[in-house]
Amino acid sequence: MSSNQSSNPPSNPPQVDLLSDLFDSSQPAAQPQNTNILSSIDVDLFQVPQQSSSNQANINLYQVPQQSNINYSNISPFQAPQQSNINQTSLLDADLFGVPQQSNTNQSSISSSDPFAGLQQPNFTYSTFNQTLPDLNLTESFNIDLSSQVENIQINDDAFQQISSLQNQQYNYPPQMQYLPQQMMYQPSPYLSYNSSSNFSLSPAQYSAAPEPLIMNDDDEIQLRTVVEETKTPEEAITVSMNFLLNYLELKNTEEEIPCTLSLRGSSAQVADIQKNRQGLDLICVVDVSGSMSGVKLELVKKTLNFMLTLLNDGDRVSIVVFSDNAQRIIKLTAINEVGKVEVERAINNMNIIGSTNIVSGLEKGLKVASDRRIVNQVTSILLLSDGCDDSGDTVLSRAAGCSNEFKSLIKSSYTVHTFGYGADHDAKVMQEIARSNSGNFYYVEDPKDIPIAFANCFGELASLVADKIQVALITQPCSIPFHLSKVYSENGDSNFSMAQVHAGDKKDSVFLLKFPPITDRVPDNEIIRPVKARISYETNLGENKIIETELTILVVNEGREEIEVNEDVMVNYYRCLGAEILKEVASLAESHKYNEAKEAAIKAANEFKGCIVNDHPIVKALIRDLEDAANRASSYSSWEQGGRAQVFSVQSSHFAQKASNNAMMYQNGCQAAYSEMAMDYFSKP
Repeated sequence: MSSNQSSNPPSNPPQVDLLSDLFDSSQPAAQPQNTNILSSIDVDLFQVPQQSSSNQANINLYQVPQQSNINYSNISPFQAPQQSNINQTSLLDADLFGVPQQSNTNQSSISSSDPFAGLQQPNFTYSTFNQTLPDLNLTESFNIDLSSQVENIQINDDAFQQISSLQNQQYNYPPQMQYLPQQMMYQPSPYLSYNSSSNFSLSPAQYSAAPEPLIMNDDDEIQLRTVVEETKTPEEAITVSMNFLLNYLELKNTEEEIPCTLSLRGSSAQVADIQKNRQGLDLICVVDVSGSMSGVKLELVKKTLNFMLTLLNDGDRVSIVVFSDNAQRIIKLTAINEVGKVEVERAINNMNIIGSTNIVSGLEKGLKVASDRRIVNQVTSILLLSDGCDDSGDTVLSRAAGCSNEFKSLIKSSYTVHTFGYGADHDAKVMQEIARSNSGNFYYVEDPKDIPIAFANCFGELASLVADKIQVALITQPCSIPFHLSKVYSENGDSNFSMAQVHAGDKKDSVFLLKFPPITDRVPDNEIIRPVKARISYETNLGENKIIETELTILVVNEGREEIEVNEDVMVNYYRCLGAEILKEVASLAESHKYNEAKEAAIKAANEFKGCIVNDHPIVKALIRDLEDAANRASSYSSWEQGGRAQVFSVQSSHFAQKASNNAMMYQNGCQAAYSEMAMDYFSKP
């Protein structure tokens, strides 16, 4: 027997016999046979045992136990125990990836293995632990016999360098990690622990027993759906029109500013046809499992996700990420076939509560699942659910923005991030910003019982997508009547802007204003002018790029010869955009603690809307209701913080983008309405 005292890493990784009689210091070393390992070993993979005293092995795979008084082995794969004196015949003190310092080790009993990835020329024996855990098949989750040995592991330096360069950007691993074989490059799970007395357990969240891979390219293979010729989206699936508020423009000696709209309408379709012919979905559900989600909230989330599975089929895939202090992918992107559906259901139903809230970690993990996929499905969406505030609230907005921007170039397809904020205490500003910056919707769920409707609205959009990546350019054209484009109600306020996705059976409208100066000169009656042209580019649900152009036509007369007619749709959309803009102003004032000004602005607008010519329209009625509600919610610090912010942000976003939410159901399309009915029926059953 000889000990290796060198401080330099060896050219080949050491071999370690992990089980050289860890159980009894009075007995000579012996190879264990059919040993129930977990009944003898107390292993905490991710927490540092402090001030522990034991006659059995206490193994922490990531840090050296502090102030421990242990008669058996201390094993750390990342930090070598120092000043260790070990009984060569019965004890083990080993650093799997570096050289133990000043230790006496039986070199002949050293081996190492990677139980989770394919090894080169492995000599591998599988068996399972005797312990059982309800709803968890250990042969699938952790089917490794720790007493088996794998020899002659070869390190692939080139492959390892590629991975470790990425790893080191995110995690501060000790220097010994540079000798870690590629096959063992896994992130530690914050949820796993092993108890010494009787049962194998996952505490407190019963998730995956295997660490997640650093590169999450283990998504299930699927056959991408092809749409048969007769069901392909025809070019006229999206119709485009531009509309002037009035049936003609009468020249006057006073200045006028008149609303106009650009409308995109998706073709109608039956829900059954949509469900049959829709594209495949990759859904990555990112769920807050911090302590505040306990009880009814988490149970409703579980039931909602299980309802979602009833709407999916083998062309769709689902991955589940949970987050509290840290984030963990608990199931890979799994095809919803007969087997995969059961696996996803098990992952959903095993979600439990742990820790506090780190929203950005959940967002990052969800985006990473999307970016690492080998196969990109036709529609990709991340659904982020939380009821709390990020623990680092001062930096959460900047961190979320940085995370979103980082992954935009890494994800190989268009995608959306939809956020769901539960209750009055979540950070609505962050959730709305995450959704906005990732082309998604923010859903405020004030009452947990509204969770299924929020999901039905979201899923209805995903399933009925007709056009995506919509970009609009409004181009002014010379004409005989002077005018200028005075205002555009767009996200950026510019004449070049993006519009929300268009879905089957719904309509999206952009509003702009044309200002005409006083005109005294006469022009030929019944002249047609075309002051504005719109160029719209978009991507169809088949991935085809389309460009459509249309013009605004206006009839010009010197004197009105017939009763002037007002286009109700244009007027309603003008008040919709105006109301959304005022709600945004109310929110800005309340965020600046100017509560009286916020309240006054909301009340003033509500009163003006009550006197408009379209005050009986359902959308305008909803705007009046939401403005009056905003006046109350923005009237004080307490009302703003206790749900006011979330409510105002949510309805403002819904009105501006014409997207259905629990507080704006008038924007539902037919598919969303059908899924909402199905959700209510599903939840009415015990």
